[in-house]
Amino acid sequence: MPADPWAVVTYPNGTTETVHCTLDDDKYTIGLPVFWVGQAYRVELHADNEPESWKNSIGMQIPGMAFNSETGVLSGTPTESVNGYWAMHASNAAGNSKTLWLRFLVLTEDEKPAITAETLPAGVVGAEYSEMIGLSGFVGSTREWSISSGTLPDGLTLSASGTMGWLHGTPTAAGSYTFAVRMENAAGVAEKQYTVVILSELMTPQIINGPR
Repeated sequence: MPADPWAVVTYPNGTTETVHCTLDDDKYTIGLPVFWVGQAYRVELHADNEPESWKNSIGMQIPGMAFNSETGVLSGTPTESVNGYWAMHASNAAGNSKTLWLRFLVLTEDEKPAITAETLPAGVVGAEYSEMIGLSGFVGSTREWSISSGTLPDGLTLSASGTMGWLHGTPTAAGSYTFAVRMENAAGVAEKQYTVVILSELMTPQIINGPR
């Protein structure tokens, strides 16, 4: 049987990356990096005991990219967004074979993630604070939220809740706090800076009687 395969990916700028095979749910899988519509890529499939032939098997394909069964090269320029698996079947002279699944994600530029909350409201010392920070663009992959610079108000924490960032807690100190929220997933990085003011107490408006 051909040994566990790997792929060499050539990016539009000419740089290359080697991606190794993993065993996911009993499937030999190579997770390709994110491809972008309108940019050219080349993926060379390899295995020890080089297979004599590769061929398309089952699964989805990437519009705009073609597979050469003689060379084991997938190349071209993606033309539309797509997310799925493309199965390749490899066999060698000994008659052994293996199916390799290519996991892919193709996106357009406007699907890059973006943080949508323009501002965050003020809080009050001792009062519960809870604000969601939304996303636009592609949010269907693993998301990592973090504070990339600055300091959160004392008592507040940034957590992930589904496709949202969640700033929550109970402020313990008054002041003005400036910080940057960062979100990273397979489609890219989004970052935005905020300033949150924490008041020492909730100021209630007062009616002042004027001269009579």
